[in-house]
Amino acid sequence: MDSIDFQKALTHISTTISINIILWMIFIFWAWKWKVFYPWLVQTPDLSGKWKGKIISNFDKDNSKPISTEIDIKQDFFNIILKIKTDESLDKPGKLTHLRRMKLTRVNELPRFDLSLG
Repeated sequence: MDSIDFQKALTHISTTISINIILWMIFIFWAWKWKVFYPWLVQTPDLSGKWKGKIISNFDKDNSKPISTEIDIKQDFFNIILKIKTDESLDKPGKLTHLRRMKLTRVNELPRFDLSLG
């Protein structure tokens, strides 16, 4: 019976782990956005980019005016980071407002954002 070469086994294990980590990092930061994975493997749409739009409140429909908004979205497989700029930001007009928390859920098959300002 041959003995196990632990040095060789350790080399193979560390190589396998390193390759696995590299492949997972590629997937987490870039490959998940590829259309070949959507929607069968990755169900969250890629929202990365700069978006312009208007915020329309339903709190007081008669007195609400649309607020011009610019949103910069950075996204990886696990996180979505938003930077929102409006003329009516909390601190100063035009200053970026950073979000502390954001949760993406699906409502009737459309993405819905629950935001918490920080």
